[in-house]
Amino acid sequence: MRAGKSTLLNAIIERDLAPTGVKETTATINWFRHDTGQYNDIFRVYWQNGDSDDIPLSQVDEWLSQGEKTQKTKFLEFFANSKFLARAAIVDTPGTIQLTAFSI
Repeated sequence: MRAGKSTLLNAIIERDLAPTGVKETTATINWFRHDTGQYNDIFRVYWQNGDSDDIPLSQVDEWLSQGEKTQKTKFLEFFANSKFLARAAIVDTPGTIQLTAFSI
């Protein structure tokens, strides 16, 4: 924890999407997926009740700590037009990062 995983993730996808900070900032499961532009200014919240909402990136700070929104969240989904994400998806979780490669 607090070892710079989200900073590394941002460098890999060449976009500052994963929230970073001095304190532990990843409080939810965060998927990073490829998109050519339509969803690059939002993130998608998948709620525990099965609903989902598209939220402006400017509001992502509301999911950085163990608050009410975080507790009701199943996972978040972020999008970037990244060469890396065109071939793999990344999952950033509190404490770990996983890569899922696609074969083309």
